[in-house]
Amino acid sequence: MFHLGANMRSGALNITMLTTIRLHQSKGGTEKVMIDTANALVERGHKVTIVYRDELGDEPGFYLSGSVKKINCIYNKTPLQLSGLLRSIRSFSFSREEFRRKNSLLKLKALASRFGPVLEALPTDVYITYEPKLSAMLVKELNVKVPIVTTFHFVPSYIANRVDSKWILPLIGGRSNDVIQVLAEEYVDEVRRYMPHATKIRVIPNAVTGIYKMSELKNPVIINVGRVARQKNQLLLVKAFNEVKDKFPSWSLEIWGETNLDPKIQIDIEHFITENNLADRVFLMGASGCINEKLTNASIFAFPSIFEGLPLALLEAMSSGLPCVGLDSCTVVNSIIRENSNGFLCTSDFRDWANVLEKLMGDYSLRKRLGSQAVKDAEYFRPDKIWNMWESMLEELVNRN
Repeated sequence: MFHLGANMRSGALNITMLTTIRLHQSKGGTEKVMIDTANALVERGHKVTIVYRDELGDEPGFYLSGSVKKINCIYNKTPLQLSGLLRSIRSFSFSREEFRRKNSLLKLKALASRFGPVLEALPTDVYITYEPKLSAMLVKELNVKVPIVTTFHFVPSYIANRVDSKWILPLIGGRSNDVIQVLAEEYVDEVRRYMPHATKIRVIPNAVTGIYKMSELKNPVIINVGRVARQKNQLLLVKAFNEVKDKFPSWSLEIWGETNLDPKIQIDIEHFITENNLADRVFLMGASGCINEKLTNASIFAFPSIFEGLPLALLEAMSSGLPCVGLDSCTVVNSIIRENSNGFLCTSDFRDWANVLEKLMGDYSLRKRLGSQAVKDAEYFRPDKIWNMWESMLEELVNRN
């Protein structure tokens, strides 16, 4: 029996957050957003529990308040999946489409077999999930009655085009006490396109937390922050830097983010670095727990991501007073970066990036002007404003339930 939290309608809420994304020592954006939100809500007097699964350990990669309870329900979905697949295979009566549908639904049962016993024992007024499949599990397999907020940390079209989404998305967002949370107004129509049944869509951006020291913009460093992966498109940036390196021999490029996650892309970048004698100019630095210091040490933030939800790295760079360069086709990035105001937008041609980098590298006053505006624009994402939005939405959902 899933039951409401004892604090319902008395001010403090019992909030349960769910994720299967790796939490242990992870420096990813989704993980940071979840932990920041949990910390803020407990500071405001609510009770927050993070229920997750991580085979690697239990130490978050970011500071997590001791007041936030965390429960690791490690699970192995393979046995349940295989049994269902074998039954389907033996029947010889399924299409590929039906095979995928059954497999997707079996995954929900596998999740429920591990999450269910933990969640049943937790008093909960509202769930916040960081993956649509977890909301689908709550509705279809566990039949919970309390409100569910499904966060879309990524671009909705990216989520909708995943194989499982065809069967997962119709299960979520349709109840009167459910909310789909997106990061920007640009994503509202996308959600409506893929989820016409969704009853409520709320826009709550990511908060820029922490204290950011302003860069002096004099250190000859271009910085990129993001895991080394195809989505992050760092090879384009390395190629652009290679075009201007001889004109600016004191400048270097630092790429901060987890490595070895996308081996092919990393090999391509490392090969290009070697072939063009860039080993002493371009550096794959790995993940860092103090990215604020790295941003302060740089003078230009270059962000060629192909797609993003609402990139914290970009907002943090703006808060550090860095002029920013982004891809003009990347939704949201192309609305946050305003041409010749707080940065520049470039096409996917590395020569276009080289031209913009050359302009910024050679003009301190330009960097200063753009960086100053970037700091002002980042104020929109200040924590108190974002946490007020979260708290107001959660209290409204619970009180209406």
